[in-house]
Amino acid sequence: MMAGVGHIEVAHVDYYLPDGRMLLSDASFRVGQGAVVALVGPNGAGKSTLARLITGELQPEAGTVTTSGGVGVMPQFVGSVRDDRSVRDLLVSVAREGIRAAAKAVDDAELAIMERDDEQAQMAYAQALSDWGDAGGYEAETIWDMCTMAALGLPYEKAQFRSVKTLSGGEQKRLVLEALLRGPDEVLLLDEPDNYLDVPGKRWLEDQLRETKKTVLFVSHDRELLAKSASRIVAVEPAPAGSDVWVHGSGFASFHQARAQRFERYEELRRRWDEKHAQLKKLVVDMRQYAERSDAMASRYAAAQTRLRMFEEAGPPPEPPRKQDIKMRLRGGRTGTRAITCQRLELSGLMRPFDLEVFFGERVAVLGSNGSGKSHFLRLLAGQPVNHAGSWKLGARVVPGYFAQTHAHPELEGKTLVGVLWDSYARNRGAAMSALRRYELDRQGDQLFDRLSGGQQARFQILLLELEGSTALLLDEPTDNLDLESAEALQEGLEAYEGTVLAVTHDRWFARTFDRFLIFGADGVVRETAEPVWDEARVKRARLAAPVRRVGVGRQQQRHVEVARGVVDGDGAERDDDLGVEPHQPSIGEVQAGGERQPVRAARRLRREPDPSVGVGDARLDRSPRSTVIADGELDRHPPGGGAGHRVQDVGGDGHDARAFATRRRVIIRSSVTATVRSISALFFSLSRSDPSI
Repeated sequence: MMAGVGHIEVAHVDYYLPDGRMLLSDASFRVGQGAVVALVGPNGAGKSTLARLITGELQPEAGTVTTSGGVGVMPQFVGSVRDDRSVRDLLVSVAREGIRAAAKAVDDAELAIMERDDEQAQMAYAQALSDWGDAGGYEAETIWDMCTMAALGLPYEKAQFRSVKTLSGGEQKRLVLEALLRGPDEVLLLDEPDNYLDVPGKRWLEDQLRETKKTVLFVSHDRELLAKSASRIVAVEPAPAGSDVWVHGSGFASFHQARAQRFERYEELRRRWDEKHAQLKKLVVDMRQYAERSDAMASRYAAAQTRLRMFEEAGPPPEPPRKQDIKMRLRGGRTGTRAITCQRLELSGLMRPFDLEVFFGERVAVLGSNGSGKSHFLRLLAGQPVNHAGSWKLGARVVPGYFAQTHAHPELEGKTLVGVLWDSYARNRGAAMSALRRYELDRQGDQLFDRLSGGQQARFQILLLELEGSTALLLDEPTDNLDLESAEALQEGLEAYEGTVLAVTHDRWFARTFDRFLIFGADGVVRETAEPVWDEARVKRARLAAPVRRVGVGRQQQRHVEVARGVVDGDGAERDDDLGVEPHQPSIGEVQAGGERQPVRAARRLRREPDPSVGVGDARLDRSPRSTVIADGELDRHPPGGGAGHRVQDVGGDGHDARAFATRRRVIIRSSVTATVRSISALFFSLSRSDPSI
């Protein structure tokens, strides 16, 4: 397929919410071949719904949606995957429908051959592998190999069975972006592709969007990315009769001016309509007076009445989109001169000791790549348990207010916004709704916190910081999910804030408003610079080999063995941005019974080669690259001599042994059969080249 032949066309689309309210009204726009267009708008305006209409997941009530060239989709959840899916599962989920169907057939055939290893199951498995090849599965695996090497530094053969939840959010985003940009789809629909990416990752994305020949429609709130990548802007604006969609034919630099002029035109149209309406009503009054004095004017009086009636039936021009009016009243308060003091502070395994003084009223941006310890530093200052050496203290009257990047607030889950404000802040319904209205959250007052969008959750977190009376704000990526107007409202609120602000951010636009810049370097050194530094590389750390601890050997308890690589990122660095794994926790190679960190599907990350023998009696594992760890309590080894190897038997008596063995067998079957199919294909290819008649 030739590059750049895809397009998207949305024509006069109406869409109603399940409760009957109109969400989109007469939405129309076109993304031409090879164009890179940004889709912007407030949270809840309908951007995600519009994206689902384009992919065909939803159907419009009226109008049409047309696409060509195949549509590749990055869902918004990429970056926050915390289930048991593997890297292979994630890559399959963003592949074409034929690849997804063939992959499911292979998985089903593997499960069937584990349950009954008869000739019929074997033939079905062979057919599934053949269909996988016919669907382009092996070609897709070749592309995925390049993707895993670029995103994770590992070949696909080694990375495919790794659990996605062991990847940082940035690695998940980069992996899917690589797959879509290298894949065959000519139209890409990217929902928040920049979230979780550090600045080098965002710069890479900007370069890719400028260079790609694909047609791209992406949703983003990152103002720097919008300014450097989007050739046009499609804006979704909430309106009384359903969100209005309009197109700005230039880049982001002139978008705000064009939007202001558009609102002025709405006002001008309404003014002209009101003037015309007044003229027609005056004409009717005059004609009535003339008709009372002369019967000859009766016909003209009737004509004037008809004109007025038809004018009023046509109605006034549409109401202008409703402007968001967000007012963040972050007040703060006077504190001691030294708000934060650190002496020889070291977060174990993350950074070298450093000294720091932050004075009252300063705005400090904490910059650096993912995995460098920035989020751990803010959590420590917020009073959360983080393993560290050295000392730190807050100044007199400093009350820290912490904004969590992941919006992880278990105490808010299952509660409505009004309920939270009543229970924790003694605000009755009227006062609560008044506070929520200032943050454009009054319509969500009776919704559960965990049902809100990411941007709405972020705004509610900031409202709680306001009500708590914090005098030092510790903000971890506060603009990640905020729409454009909310981010600008936050900046205005921070300018008026009387207190100290420390913010971890990868938002280059937002960082320009700060006074000091604290850089967490790739070498583990924390330093201060006069200007933002965005080109810090990822921190390189050696992998740790933690011992295996055996927990719970009773009949009703399980033993779970987690692979040594389970909670570190692609280059061995502990992540500080997603899972919240504290560096002092023995989180690699640990065995937990019923803990928070459930066992990963280690069997799906098996290595193909035989492994050196491993001592089991003293619970020691060989940490060589050829180690094979089976989930659910079973450890099987194939020593170099080809013996049966050692085996740790699960004593729970609940079948975990059999499942682990079956899972291992499933992977070995796939490996051997796939290798055989590839060998036959290669042999046939070489014979066909030597003898064209074959």
